[in-house]
Amino acid sequence: MAEYYQTPEGLHQDRGNINVVVILVENHLVEAVNARLKSWFAERDEVSIVDFGDVESEPDLGYLILEWDEWEIDPLFLTILEQDDPIVNDTYFTYLRRKY
Repeated sequence: MAEYYQTPEGLHQDRGNINVVVILVENHLVEAVNARLKSWFAERDEVSIVDFGDVESEPDLGYLILEWDEWEIDPLFLTILEQDDPIVNDTYFTYLRRKY
């Protein structure tokens, strides 16, 4: 079970875990959505856009993958994804960072 720590911004630290969001959009919108997300998270070192591009098996779709390193995903961001028209689909999950 992850340990959570309250921060002044209202988010919780999720030590040892990386939280991931995968977003699907129409492929012609990938660059615009990527630029928008970069501007939103420019001051957030814990959030990274780790990959984006075209979905090989679906020629009309593109994807973006974001990671929150040891922090929970912003609930407001998840709400925006649910309500944003260009977003075809999104999913999120957590994985435990292995320590060797």
